[in-house]
Amino acid sequence: MHEFREPEPDRNLTLPPMMDYEVRQQISDTLLERAAIPPAPDSVIGLYEFPDAHLLLVSRDGAIVELLGTGEKIQTFNLTPVSIGSRPDGNNLMNPVQSGSYNFSSESSIAIERINLVLPTPGNATAPLYIVNKTDIDRIFYPDGSPLASITSRSTFYARYGQRVERIFGTSEVKLDPAWKQCSSQTGISGEGRRRGDIQQTVKFARGADRILWSRLIVMSADIQQYDTGDESSGEWISTDSTGCSC
Repeated sequence: MHEFREPEPDRNLTLPPMMDYEVRQQISDTLLERAAIPPAPDSVIGLYEFPDAHLLLVSRDGAIVELLGTGEKIQTFNLTPVSIGSRPDGNNLMNPVQSGSYNFSSESSIAIERINLVLPTPGNATAPLYIVNKTDIDRIFYPDGSPLASITSRSTFYARYGQRVERIFGTSEVKLDPAWKQCSSQTGISGEGRRRGDIQQTVKFARGADRILWSRLIVMSADIQQYDTGDESSGEWISTDSTGCSC
């Protein structure tokens, strides 16, 4: 964060842990209904539960909306993300896959934003919440250099700087040579509510007896440092059927 000249946030300002939609569905739906916003589980970022208030964050039409419910009163705030900075966050090197039969390259980038949450306190004090967007692109090539596959991973981390990673969201998009079959795609998320969070993206694809297992671990800590990078790997796995897709 210091590289972008972002002031050090007040680490003494603590908030309750952010809870996801499934844990507080009824409260979240009630707040959305009172604010005349149609319930949409996929749009809910998370909920802060204070002793006498609820603060719900919602992604809506590309913007972030805060619903602050105190007693019978509900306030709506449109939170405009402030850009903190961006940078490349990885390498773009060729690496061997399957004992050199194929090769792959990788590149990464990171963009950091901040929103200021309006708190249920006198004067509506604010607290910063940081949004870290990571994009990782891995490309796999045939031995002659022609493209075989590309996997784009997009990850979003919401973090209280210096305290914890609140929420994690991730998707992956696979573009594959039609001669190959995508066998599976999995996304695993861990570390929400802790100082370090990560996403594990895993994709398997095959062509006859040829099989490629691709995996990327995307990491982010509450301190949002330069070393918050991920690891990618590719290899093969043992399959017993003719399509190569059995585990």
